[in-house]
Amino acid sequence: MKYLCILLFFFNLFMVIKLFDFNNQLGDIEKVSKEMVSSNKTYISNLKKTLLYNYSLKLESKNTEVKSVLNEDKVVLYFSEGNCGSCVQEMLNYMEQLSLVIGKRRLLLMGNFKEKKNFEKYVKGLSFIGESVYCMDAGFSEEINEHPIVFIANSNLEVRSVFVPDFCSELKEEYFTKIVPNYFKN
Repeated sequence: MKYLCILLFFFNLFMVIKLFDFNNQLGDIEKVSKEMVSSNKTYISNLKKTLLYNYSLKLESKNTEVKSVLNEDKVVLYFSEGNCGSCVQEMLNYMEQLSLVIGKRRLLLMGNFKEKKNFEKYVKGLSFIGESVYCMDAGFSEEINEHPIVFIANSNLEVRSVFVPDFCSELKEEYFTKIVPNYFKN
């Protein structure tokens, strides 16, 4: 009887420890699930923003130079002075690779900088870009101006295939290697 009581005591102790461990594992699973839900909500929100900006945009720049350089469809990297430097540099790297596929004459940099000389310093030496134009404001919303933007623009200043890499970073490779080159296939 004594052994049975000791055996039951240790069995109960073992079960309590296992229950405690199981409870901790459930807590960890719940935490990870909440993080995944939060991450998915952010991803969906960013996809909605990207889709929203792809409907009917038209460049609203009062700069006549913008109109003159858009004599054909071009891939435009539009960025502002306050954008993340490494984000812009990453987009420039993608644009350089894209220039090998569609040609540099079809690439355009547009910069929203306080002073034209700051923009000119930024783009100096970028030989893979066909043209660049200083543009105080292209008419994008303030929210989207906070990020580098890539899009295709035509001579009517109509904007297509807007891509905000900060909103959907996992789609960068797809955008630059498949979507844009397919647009320029003849």
